[in-house]
Amino acid sequence: NLIGDDGHVRFIYPSQNLYSSIDIFDFSMDQVARLESPISIDNQIEFIWNGRADNGKKVANGVYFCRLNDNGIYKWVKLAILGSS
Repeated sequence: NLIGDDGHVRFIYPSQNLYSSIDIFDFSMDQVARLESPISIDNQIEFIWNGRADNGKKVANGVYFCRLNDNGIYKWVKLAILGSS
């Protein structure tokens, strides 16, 4: 998946809460990115992450933990990043 020259990941969740957010943590549970302002599509929300930390640098290859906050309801997923360098 490419947008411009960056790869990306899409997170799609059945909700209409446009105030939801996703926090992305590295394996040490240090937060590397926060995704806000999802797009609403057909009774779902969608976040797009370009694989970059909040400081603009590409994240390293490895396992990341993604936490969705939908009005105090939390959902977790693991994500493996390969070939980001």
